[in-house]
Amino acid sequence: MSQITVGASHLNRNAADNFKIDYMDIIQRANAPHDLSSFPFNTLADKRSVKEQCWWCIPSDCPTKQKSAMISHGGYSLLIADLDYRDYAQQAIIDALMLVGIEAYLIYDTVSSTAECRRSRVVIPLAESVVYENWIRLQRALTFMFGADDAMDNANQISYLPTLSAANKGCYHVSTGNGALLDPFNSAFAHQAIELAQSHADDAESHKLPQPDPVKIKPNPTNGHIDPITEFNRANNWSDLLRHCGFKKGYGNRWIAPNSSSGVAGVTISTKYRSEGGYVSSHSSDPLADGKLHDKFDVWCAYGRPGVPMGKVLREFAESHYLSSGLTLQKHNQKAYVGTL
Repeated sequence: MSQITVGASHLNRNAADNFKIDYMDIIQRANAPHDLSSFPFNTLADKRSVKEQCWWCIPSDCPTKQKSAMISHGGYSLLIADLDYRDYAQQAIIDALMLVGIEAYLIYDTVSSTAECRRSRVVIPLAESVVYENWIRLQRALTFMFGADDAMDNANQISYLPTLSAANKGCYHVSTGNGALLDPFNSAFAHQAIELAQSHADDAESHKLPQPDPVKIKPNPTNGHIDPITEFNRANNWSDLLRHCGFKKGYGNRWIAPNSSSGVAGVTISTKYRSEGGYVSSHSSDPLADGKLHDKFDVWCAYGRPGVPMGKVLREFAESHYLSSGLTLQKHNQKAYVGTL
């Protein structure tokens, strides 16, 4: 059975301290999870502290979790889906897997799962390890299937191994399927993944991106004032923002707008002109479908606070957003302004 690389804490960056386990070892850990339930799990600081003590794995046997090394090394033998956005019952997950012919699987509650909001991790072992190009096609198909967290599509994304926390100790549950391991090349799911990838390629070709001038982001002035729009874009990530605004995940970097009647993923988050991504839409009902590249703040104004004047949206953000200094953005800028008088 293929092996994967694991480590005792994501804080440890010394590859020499990593070692290998196989899929059966993960199942054993799921049935006897690392018990961290005595630690508080209420604040963001609590959760960060607990996760620093969780064992982690990558889906490859690459000795390091450095991205370029993993892509060139290959050796991927697991598919992993994090179901953080819908409260799936484990039986519903099993039923969905069986429908696409996946017989070997492990499902367990993540450290953040609660009885009121179940969060599950789905682990699918492959019958043989594959190179990155084969793995990413299968991984994206699994993410698309469940509308799962697309962070798992990153070449070097880590996953925490089964852990009991103060949050999940009342609901922690494990389900396993002991059938044949998934054939990454000749299974029904593998063929569906190929068709999905081709469909996405065809769709991307028919929705070519516009050719706007590259957007130049203005740096914050040297007097200490922080531009609220720049800070909003820095502080938010695309996946969380779009999901909060009602968008549904499509394939790859495509999304379905909440007001779409066709169900087609007509929104693209493009990095062609902005390294941090820009919003382009072909939805006819989308107020941002103007052929231009939009930032996160534009999307928030259109879908998070529709009809609210931009000045009020900025003020709301500045009053509620805390900087690393402990000050709100509004207080910081007030102090910066006073300092210039």
